[in-house]
Amino acid sequence: MCARWLLIISAVAMGQLPPGAVVIELATVRADRELVLWMVKPTRFDRGPNTNDNPYTCPERSRGHHYIGPTRVSLVEPATKRVLNTVPIHPYKEDSFDVPYRIVPGYSYRVPGAKPGEEGQPKLLDLRDFNGDGLPLEAAFYDAQACMGLLTTLVGYSPKRDRVVQYPVELRVSGGGKARTETNLWVDYLFSYKPVSPGRWTYAIDYRGRAGSLDAYDIRYVPAEERFRGTLAWTEELR
Repeated sequence: MCARWLLIISAVAMGQLPPGAVVIELATVRADRELVLWMVKPTRFDRGPNTNDNPYTCPERSRGHHYIGPTRVSLVEPATKRVLNTVPIHPYKEDSFDVPYRIVPGYSYRVPGAKPGEEGQPKLLDLRDFNGDGLPLEAAFYDAQACMGLLTTLVGYSPKRDRVVQYPVELRVSGGGKARTETNLWVDYLFSYKPVSPGRWTYAIDYRGRAGSLDAYDIRYVPAEERFRGTLAWTEELR
């Protein structure tokens, strides 16, 4: 067993993580800091083999074979075995998330070594420079409930605050003659697309014909605030 896993097990034993905590993945963000993806007493769901008779459904493209349960990302100081802070990962009110342990590539998470159509172990803390600040310190998580709609969120290490953060997205939402401002941790499709420039996304999702609207997003990262800000303009369904 490698030393870094022993450190995490020691942290659990010392009460740094709660009883029943199961470490899923680790990622180093600097010499004395690690991100830890972990769950509390997860249950395991095996979808069966990926065959022509049992193809992936749309929701399974973001979860595959998965663990189910309360999900967290913590910032850990390995030398002292301290958990510095923790953020919960769940897109809905229920404190639970589906964390894939085996999945096909090409839809949501990167699956190193897997060929198209073949299942493999996903890289969940797949640290990249999502926010355009030049530092590969963020990882995205995904949740699809149907064939349209993909909730995404971004978690990463903030050197300025020495904390793991779940980046908020402030949106000015307009449509139907009304406007409002809302702040969310999960945004439809955002981190599944490539930015048009570092830290900026412009894209549209067409739900018309599905009792929905045409949703046009323009979102950019604001470094001084460590948050994203932008607009969502929606057009009513076609008559």
